[in-house]
Amino acid sequence: MNPEQKSAVEVAEHLHSIEEFQRDVEPAIVAARNEFLTQETIVGLYANDFIDELYPDSTPLYSLRARSYTFSETDADRIRDVYDEKLKPLGFELWEKNDPDTVLLVWTNASYAASVDVVTHVGIQSSTSYSAGPLRSDGSSENPSVFLPLEGRVPEWLTPELTEKYREQ
Repeated sequence: MNPEQKSAVEVAEHLHSIEEFQRDVEPAIVAARNEFLTQETIVGLYANDFIDELYPDSTPLYSLRARSYTFSETDADRIRDVYDEKLKPLGFELWEKNDPDTVLLVWTNASYAASVDVVTHVGIQSSTSYSAGPLRSDGSSENPSVFLPLEGRVPEWLTPELTEKYREQ
């Protein structure tokens, strides 16, 4: 085990698992996002949701990255309030940067090595994504690199045709 891997495994021992993140935290993130992301407000999407397995030959760790969505809501105060309501009770802390053209909102939770990012381009659009890890598995799922079922992770209205229509390269 190389020093970087050893350090990552040691840190992950003190964090929640990838399964706990998906069960206990991700539903709140998705619920907040889906208050803004609708068939009427979507502007674009980038990449796909994925869970990477790191160090599969020894002590595997898992890193989750959600697809980035862009939507037409630009009221940063409203976005902040909705995410705060859902995330602060789960231990997330908000960091914010404002300039005349953009507002960057970043919620972090050290216990899950998690981050939720929203960038609002004032008067134009906002984009959001989230990530967690590297985290260990707690053994509660057969394959930790496969997402647990979560209603709304991919919005019900987002058909394969719409996915391709809005996909950004």
